[in-house]
Formats: sequence, C-alpha cells, structure tokens
Amino acid sequence: MNRDHYVQRYMQEALSSLHQSEGDEVPVAGLVVLHDQIIGIGQNETRQSNDISAHAEIIALKKAAKFLHDWRLNEADLFVTMEPCMMCMGAIRLARMRALYYGLPNPVTGIFTVYKQISMQDFPEIHIQGGILEQPIREKMQSFFQSKRG
Repeated sequence: MNRDHYVQRYMQEALSSLHQSEGDEVPVAGLVVLHDQIIGIGQNETRQSNDISAHAEIIALKKAAKFLHDWRLNEADLFVTMEPCMMCMGAIRLARMRALYYGLPNPVTGIFTVYKQISMQDFPEIHIQGGILEQPIREKMQSFFQSKRG
C-alpha cells in the first residue's frame, strides 16, 4: 500500500470515529496504528472526566501502550483529526512515535499554529504531516460549534 493511501485510509478512520462522539466534548479523535493495525483509539474526554489531560491523543497513546505493554511506540503512527497542543506533542515525542498525521490546524492551542517559534522541523525524529482530510474535518468542527451556539 502506498503512503498516500495509507494516510488517507487511517485519517478517514479517525474522522469516521467522530460520528460516535456526543455531548459537549470538542470532536477530536486520534488513533494509533502499528503494522497496519489500530492499537489505540481516543476521543476528547476532558469535560466528561474533568481531566485536562484527557485529550484524544493522550487517550489513544495510553491505550496503545497498554496494548503493547510498552510505553515506547517508536514503530507506530498517530492519526489525529486536529493539530496537537503542546501537551500532546510532548507525549507524542516522549512515546517516540514514528509519525504524526493530523487534519485540521488548531488556531487556539495548536503547537505549530499558535507557537510560531516551534515548527515541524523541531521534531526531526518524527515524520509530521498536516492538512489531511482538512475540509471534511473542518465541516464537522463547524457543525459542532454551530450547534452549541444555535
């Protein structure tokens, strides 16, 4: 399978999992893939758990580490529908992820969008690619926020 197909396939999986998200949680989903197998899935749970660290990425990383019985995820890839925040990027780096693929830039807390002094090149050990399925993810996010304001 070529890389583009691989990336599109798993970002679509992450996007599809958003349809199961309900309540007041900002609809962000993340999944960890190792050797073409999903080993961790997470969605934002900060509001329901009253836990500031319950971001989709952190939950997916924890589930993947539990699955592997190892916190090192150096052969795994993370797919997340929104650009990670600084906390999540720290966890991604500490987990030694092979790659990070994200969809929508995050203008509020995104590590690369908000913190202009930090760039993808600051993480040379991780392949990072953004903007994957950005438009359908943007539409999902806009729909969520419109329903909250409406």
